[in-house]
Amino acid sequence: MEQLSVLNTLKEIICQVTGLAPEELDEDVSLGEIGISSLEMMMIQSRLEKHFKITLSVRELRTVSSIRDYAEMICSHQRAGNAG
Repeated sequence: MEQLSVLNTLKEIICQVTGLAPEELDEDVSLGEIGISSLEMMMIQSRLEKHFKITLSVRELRTVSSIRDYAEMICSHQRAGNAG
């Protein structure tokens, strides 16, 4: 799956969980900066893992500095075949 498609899906899931409008999401801003709580982050992580059939570690998630970087991390997992 290409990064733009992953990015759009990621943004859609973030909006579903948080109630934010898509135009409120800046792809170059971290999830913490837009006010996403740790509970919302766990919900987003769970939905992403189910949707993309990947496993994301908490350690990895802490290293992500933007929504765009999050999408790239998902793409990397898919390329590696992480269905864990």
